[in-house]
Amino acid sequence: MAVCRVGIGRVDISPDRAGWPAGYSAIGRRVGRLHPDEPRLTATAVLLIDRGDRRALFVHADLHCGSLALRRHLLRHLPWLKPHELILSGTHTHLGPGHFYGNPLFDAMTTPAPWPLPSRLGWLGDRLLAAVERARATLEPGGIAWLRPVVQGFTSNRALSAFDRNPSALREAFAQGPALRIQGASDRPDRCVDPRLTLLAVGSPGHLPRALLGWFACHGTSLGPGWPRWSAEWAGYARQAFESSGGILLGLAGGSTGDVSPMPLDPQGDPRTKDPARPATPGEGLAQAIGGAVAAVARGVLADIDLRAFDLAGDYIEWRVSQELGTARYGLATLGGAVDGRNDGARSPWRRFHQGVDAPGYSAELAYPKAHPQHPKVDASRGIGPGIVPLGGVIGALAPDNLPLNALRVGDHLVLTVPGEPTTLAGFTLERAALELQGVSGCVIAGYSGTYAGYWTTPHEYGAQRYEAASTLFGRRALPALQAQLLALASKVTADDQSVA
Repeated sequence: MAVCRVGIGRVDISPDRAGWPAGYSAIGRRVGRLHPDEPRLTATAVLLIDRGDRRALFVHADLHCGSLALRRHLLRHLPWLKPHELILSGTHTHLGPGHFYGNPLFDAMTTPAPWPLPSRLGWLGDRLLAAVERARATLEPGGIAWLRPVVQGFTSNRALSAFDRNPSALREAFAQGPALRIQGASDRPDRCVDPRLTLLAVGSPGHLPRALLGWFACHGTSLGPGWPRWSAEWAGYARQAFESSGGILLGLAGGSTGDVSPMPLDPQGDPRTKDPARPATPGEGLAQAIGGAVAAVARGVLADIDLRAFDLAGDYIEWRVSQELGTARYGLATLGGAVDGRNDGARSPWRRFHQGVDAPGYSAELAYPKAHPQHPKVDASRGIGPGIVPLGGVIGALAPDNLPLNALRVGDHLVLTVPGEPTTLAGFTLERAALELQGVSGCVIAGYSGTYAGYWTTPHEYGAQRYEAASTLFGRRALPALQAQLLALASKVTADDQSVA
């Protein structure tokens, strides 16, 4: 009788010399090597094979995001693996290496030169291949379990004014979700985030799991842009704390994180100086607080895990997004940076721009016209200076266009990938639509997966043109178009015949 099998692999992907971190882009300063006692950057691979010999491979890496170039590297060297079987996700650390995306825009933005390893893709791609081969070599009979505990009070919504532009029915549906109801959160920004830690446990039935794959919505900015070394960020501290007792691996990735900050914030987006759970400023204390909380919650559910057999189905496309939504553009607010990574200080001339259309002096007359899909965005190149306006077209030409999208069914749960940063309610909108499909009892929105294509805001959030919406490259119709693509894939993998693409 055929049995389900699971395999786990782990490799170190820490750079061994100084370089430019991806999340803070090429304008940031170089960072150095890790200290010996700091968490290493790692990649964790989990290979699942069901009783019908159908496969699914998850790779969770301490990277800013997955990338199409890395996907293709893995698929090129793993002839037994098909595109719909691979989900490559990043923790969204802002202190990992760059220049691995495979598109000119983000490769140029993340470092002014190829990252300081033997090649742009070769070393990192080969390390990921090693993790996958270790997972394949350790295959044994096994099962899975899905869990969704809550990590309460360790994240804040950094774009509350944009969140509040969403229809009241959507906000109320989010607030009333039983898994989302936080008791005792006195500060509203802490209630307007997704606090769930989604866990996929894998291992041998009747035993503790061999590994947990986790998705959690918290930006990888807890150490701040001034941190001087590479880092796996709060996710690395979570993994270090969880694995200190030995025996079980924890591989983390991002969720609906686009408007979620690790810092305790008030409704205006300013730090709360008195918070019992988190320091008010970036640094190792903040990273350890969040990581420790995630580790404690993950440890707390181990006794409740019942590993069982599973079946798999997956589908995949590479979406030519420009054919549907037009060329990419950055908005002016992008130049101001996000609330927890902004350009720089109260006196900065760019500070006001991250507030979007609510900023004093927002140049509405320079915005795209109302009928344009980018309205009310002001092209970022207009804020740079006279004579450089055509730069907007250059950005559009360099931006990613082939966006890898996966829908994977693991048991009665769906995993839907987003190539970039969905906001809290963008992710909730996708999840709620997927849960209406027959036989689906849970849905994971896996942000930072496949490749990076900026932010994904709801159409109402897009109208605010804060940093997150200004960084929604493909305009106000981007999320509905992405939802249509993902639901088409999800409908196939939840069909009655359960066939694999």
